Order: sequence, then C-alpha cells, then structure tokens
Amino acid sequence: IDGEEAIPENWEHDCPSKKNIPEFTKDGDVIDTYYDEDCNLDEVDIYSYSVEGNLLFMYDEDEDFEETFTIRELTESKLVIYGEEDFGEMIFGFEFHFDRK
Repeated sequence: IDGEEAIPENWEHDCPSKKNIPEFTKDGDVIDTYYDEDCNLDEVDIYSYSVEGNLLFMYDEDEDFEETFTIRELTESKLVIYGEEDFGEMIFGFEFHFDRK
C-alpha cells in the first residue's frame, strides 16, 4: 500500500472443515467450490485453463472471464502462480500456492 508490500492474514474460510480452494483437473478445468458458514455447498464455478510457457490462462467464454497468471513454480506436488490487478492508482499483486492432493 502506497508503494509498500502489504501481506494480508491467511484467507478465512466461512466453513472451518471445508475450504474454498480451486482444484485444477487434468482435463483443463478449474473447479472453484465455495461453502457457507454452515458448511453447506454455496456455489461452484468451473473455468477452463491452459498453460503456455510460464503463463497460466484461466477463462470462461460464457461469462466473458479471463485471468492470466505467471507460473513461479510448478512441480509434481506444488503450483505457485502470481497475478496482478490494476486499479489505476494502485496495482495489487497476489500469489497463490497450491499443493497436490
């Protein structure tokens, strides 16, 4: 913030026993599942993804949604991606870490 790095607390999930974590499938889909505070399924979003070099593209042509991430690490057990959101006066950078189930 104001040119300084700001690290937020870990993401708080509404349901303590079921976490809202996207799943990348071998078929090229991202399944993003959300649970409410009573741990009931609230919403499921399914996007497509593709990888070209060190870039990961997530998109949904029906919703006119597309995000591009830089792959910082990709191993058999881990995926780390970085993205940015430009808000005009501020660019918000974020990094996601995923572990294979």
